[in-house]
Amino acid sequence: MEIIETDINILKQQRNAYLSAASKLDAAIRQLEGNPEKPIDWKNSALDCIKNHGFPLRTVDILYCMAVKEPDKFKLTDFIKRRNYVSALSIALNNLCDKGVLDRTQIPGYKGYFYGLKNWFIYPLVLDAAIDLKLKHALYSDPMSVFSLSRTDIELDDED
Repeated sequence: MEIIETDINILKQQRNAYLSAASKLDAAIRQLEGNPEKPIDWKNSALDCIKNHGFPLRTVDILYCMAVKEPDKFKLTDFIKRRNYVSALSIALNNLCDKGVLDRTQIPGYKGYFYGLKNWFIYPLVLDAAIDLKLKHALYSDPMSVFSLSRTDIELDDED
């Protein structure tokens, strides 16, 4: 048993070394291609937006939050790029749901899923009462909430 754990630890160390080397190679390739900017970290950026708001968000709202945070990286006016961003973000969000980091729910009258931290849910699709109240306040009462964009900007709303 102890030998197996040692082997596992050795393999994990080797994997980390390979990932580190691959990351350095990616950076060198980006530099040579004339694109030194690091690719978008969809998972961590999405998690940051959800945590900062304190209630579940839809894909389009998370994308808007990320664009406000880093406007130079996101060109939301370009339809093709925006569609690609939404696709990449949706894949990242679904992966986080599959790994048990996030869960999702639906709200009648709103298109798409609302993604939130797993600990905000009592059961699958059922939000904790306090989080549900915060979300509904943001949806229906707060004119300065992230959802005010969704109510007025039809172009971004059709992506989810």
